[in-house]
Amino acid sequence: MRRLRPTLLLSFATVALTAIFLSLGFWQLERAELRRAQDELKQERAQLSPVYITSFPEESLEELAGRRIRLRGHYLPWQFLLDNQIHNKQPGYHVLSPFELSTYQQIVLVNRGWVPARADRTRLPSVPVDSETEIQLEGMIYLPQPNPFTDLEYLLEGHGWPQVIQGIDYSRLAERLSELSLVPATVRLGEDQPHGYARAWPTPPMSAEKHTAYAVQWFAMAGAVVILFLLYLVRPMLRD
Repeated sequence: MRRLRPTLLLSFATVALTAIFLSLGFWQLERAELRRAQDELKQERAQLSPVYITSFPEESLEELAGRRIRLRGHYLPWQFLLDNQIHNKQPGYHVLSPFELSTYQQIVLVNRGWVPARADRTRLPSVPVDSETEIQLEGMIYLPQPNPFTDLEYLLEGHGWPQVIQGIDYSRLAERLSELSLVPATVRLGEDQPHGYARAWPTPPMSAEKHTAYAVQWFAMAGAVVILFLLYLVRPMLRD
């Protein structure tokens, strides 16, 4: 059986690597376009007037994502602390407070902002809330994306309150809230609203510009592979 010539093997490798790098570059461009469209939609919705919500239509929550809303109801006396939240390079928690709507028996988690963690992690921050007074609040609908790296076995830590959580799994949190009707969304409390903490919401880790920059890098790597292959081909001619 004849062995393939090195040039033929190198040709296969060049074509394969070039195809991979080009596909990754175009994928990054698609991600950049998607991120750009999401950012534009977010800006458009943020400029709309707040809509008063009496009940959450679960089938159309996507249409409310990024919208400013108003709710009337009262906080429940239980608090969740979403762990591993960084603000100004300091670790802490996001305070998630269940809020029951007055006009409908639905519960939605209101993110009241960030609080710092103590050096002694066994001592949780105090995050009191008035659970007896009916209030109206304003915030923005946010749909957290599930984290595939979160170990559900350790999603909930302990059984006391406030309850430390490592991720947002609405079915598990509803169990902890005695099977109350929990809306699969959170409301980020408005900057001018009372009963909140530091509201510096995390931004998406990858902007459209960063996706585009990665695409340029992949295309550059594809070009470099082709150039190196061409140099390999012409090297014997240069020696002659």
